Amino acid sequence: MLRHARLSISVILITLAATPLAARQGAATASGTFTVAGKAAKISHVYASSGPGFFDKSKTDTMVVLSDIELTPAQLADQFALVELANAGKVHAIVLVIDAEKQIISCQMHDQAFKMSASTAGSNNKFDATTFTKTRIAGKAYTVKPDTFGPRDVPYEFSVTFDAPVRAK
Repeated sequence: MLRHARLSISVILITLAATPLAARQGAATASGTFTVAGKAAKISHVYASSGPGFFDKSKTDTMVVLSDIELTPAQLADQFALVELANAGKVHAIVLVIDAEKQIISCQMHDQAFKMSASTAGSNNKFDATTFTKTRIAGKAYTVKPDTFGPRDVPYEFSVTFDAPVRAK
């Protein structure tokens, strides 16, 4: 009986010790800043999904949403939700589309200071991958140098390190 109790306690302890590791492997983390018009927002949430490539449907693009607030599944599914939240001053967010070659092919930025959804592409937006698989994406997304957007030349820059599970669309 004592031996059975020791075995049970050992199994429970092993299970409890393994649980945090399993939770960490599935958790999404983000850390960094998104600065627009001189005001820095702390980015602390990341969401990632994948789907057919924009330019080549035989390849996969990964969409990464970086935000300073937690977003609901409904907000992530609604393409206008971030625009509305940003216009109301309730969110600071960056939406990246990263192609199969680990290049940012689209960058949408949502901040009240832009007075609209800001969309950029080009070599100033970089992604340095540390993990890039069908089920997980991690690395650093950043602007190489500060830039401006729109007719009012609103200055912006971002630098965010993130790690997230990728869900298929």
